[in-house]
Amino acid sequence: MNPAEANALVARLVAFYPGSRFNTENAAAYEHAFSSMDARETAAAIETLIGELPHLPAIAAIRAEVVRAKREAFRQQPALPPIEDVKTREGPSSAQWGATLRDILEKNARYDAMARRYYAEKGRPYPGNPAQKFAELAAAGARGEDVIKNAAQLLGVPAK
Repeated sequence: MNPAEANALVARLVAFYPGSRFNTENAAAYEHAFSSMDARETAAAIETLIGELPHLPAIAAIRAEVVRAKREAFRQQPALPPIEDVKTREGPSSAQWGATLRDILEKNARYDAMARRYYAEKGRPYPGNPAQKFAELAAAGARGEDVIKNAAQLLGVPAK
């Protein structure tokens, strides 16, 4: 969230809790905490807490409400279809595979670079990327190769 959004949320809290001992330091602490949060989720959490709490909610209470709301939204998502339905459906398009693969490879590369820097700073040898095999498997699938055969080779087990 940007500083203007954080400032607006702090102003909303001050408006709803005029009796609270809010000062410049408190406002700065709230704004700093809000800066790492999503504006929409934080605003929704504040609205919920304003309706529930007679006193100014602590930063921890606001963060907890954001997490609670995310969990509730996740629970509302439809369950995965039965495996039989998945087996009979047409697979994702090559464009979807390409986008997914790009996402996997980008995340893998970011992790790899970050981990290498971390281990170099600590003066320790880099142990390798645990997701590298998965990324190689995804790339093989995108190239149209036999994923089961590649998975067996990567994992060191015989293919069936």
